[in-house]
Amino acid sequence: SDESDESEPPVSLLVADDHLKLRVVDCETLTCVGVKCAPAYGDDPVAFLVPFGENRTDELFAYACARDVAGIGRLPIDGDPNKSMGVVAHPGPVLALAVSEVVDLDTDDDDADDASRPVTTRVFTLGGGGVGDGDGDDRGSVVSVWRVDVAAARKLGDEDAILSATATKRTAAMTKAQSKISARRVAGLLEGGAFGALAEEAKDAFAFAQLRAQGEDATRDRLVDVRRGTVPLADVADVMRFLGFYLTEREVNDLAVELTYEAELAGNPKPQSVDFDRFLALYVNRRPPRDVGMEDVRRAFEVILDGEGDAVSRTSLLEMLKTSGEAMSDEELSVIAKALGGEGASVEDLFPEEVTAETFAEDVLGFLPAEVR
Repeated sequence: SDESDESEPPVSLLVADDHLKLRVVDCETLTCVGVKCAPAYGDDPVAFLVPFGENRTDELFAYACARDVAGIGRLPIDGDPNKSMGVVAHPGPVLALAVSEVVDLDTDDDDADDASRPVTTRVFTLGGGGVGDGDGDDRGSVVSVWRVDVAAARKLGDEDAILSATATKRTAAMTKAQSKISARRVAGLLEGGAFGALAEEAKDAFAFAQLRAQGEDATRDRLVDVRRGTVPLADVADVMRFLGFYLTEREVNDLAVELTYEAELAGNPKPQSVDFDRFLALYVNRRPPRDVGMEDVRRAFEVILDGEGDAVSRTSLLEMLKTSGEAMSDEELSVIAKALGGEGASVEDLFPEEVTAETFAEDVLGFLPAEVR
């Protein structure tokens, strides 16, 4: 019925990538509607993730990283590091993960039937690295069984004020406050934390965006309030670029889709602006975990060359820039050439006749010679 359709939350698919992110994909439209920081332990990406719970609006999930960590967390995923926990589950890589409801046989009443016995949630992990023959990842594989305290897991990330309130007394204001607290925890993942140098730089960029939105040449008084103010949604990508995260046009569109999707789920109109806490959470959740390095450049050139030699011709490279991916126009390439080579520089001046990964990194991206080696 139409009523049941309205009460049913949308079905989403969680996709983990090697950039330590979890992407939320709407199964009906196959659209990415969210990018969040995954539970992170060093540079170990999530390899397995299994949702579980009594209902679809208050679910938990079990996960395992590629190396040796397994844990549980709360849905929906928003990047809050306090909403998940993990332990070293095996001495070697985790090879498989499963979740099951198990009848608890450890009761004092031996005569009780299975229907009256309590049911507990167990997480099963298969991991290697134990004692055994062979030298593969599955050497000495062991199955470990973990008992989950579901009641405690559902409180992961909640503040004391929220925990002490009963379900009927959790007001909308409390829920909004919890959301703000969660966003600030995400900001704590920045270098230096939520009050470090990068966070302060983000405040300056946010304040400048507020000034721009009110008119850079205005003579009237302009209001700048990072704590309570907002910036237009159209300016969010520029503020992120100011902080060194250069989004593609597709990523800019994904930002708008995510905010619109969240508003629709909450029954709110499409947002036209974002406050600082929400902006910082979007930035932390979407920025890459590390800067582009020489190995990334080499891998990109391996894809371009497809096994044919060590260099690509200048003509072929320029043609790719104009036709592949988010294609660039001649005008855009000219602007880039002037920015990198000075007034009067052309695109041809940026590249030699034959371009290698090393020359591209050093001459165009500005890598230091020591970084190229």
